[in-house]
Amino acid sequence: MKILHLTIAAAAVAFSMAASAESMAPAPTPKGTHLGNVIVNPYGYSPLTAVINRNTKQPTDIKVTVKGKPNGGIDITYDVGRSTLLSNDGIPVFGLYPDYRNTVVVSYKLDGKKITDLDLPLMERLALKEVLKKISGTDIEKLLKEYHCI
Repeated sequence: MKILHLTIAAAAVAFSMAASAESMAPAPTPKGTHLGNVIVNPYGYSPLTAVINRNTKQPTDIKVTVKGKPNGGIDITYDVGRSTLLSNDGIPVFGLYPDYRNTVVVSYKLDGKKITDLDLPLMERLALKEVLKKISGTDIEKLLKEYHCI
């Protein structure tokens, strides 16, 4: 099982992003992930959902967990079947908290190999494209590259 830890610590301090009512452009595919990009509010009317693009891959045995907030939050865990995967052309993510740095864990099999992608935090990763534009050529960009965050 491979655990993929994606975070942008320095950028999270400088920038934050909340889910909006409009559909967001896809975030870039994170380094080291096995699937494609993430689209929050993919159909324009449900800002607390996302779809993880399958990027033409055929994952099976898919399980998604949106971790609950500390101090009483409840984890939301569900399986994603083949028909759901194909009708969304990706893995749907439901139950995101608004104005919160959500933790989403997705486990699946790809080519018979069990994989777990741990995504910390979702919103900062979605903001990566805009953040990179703002920090291009700065010491922050060098620091993030040095620690393999970008």
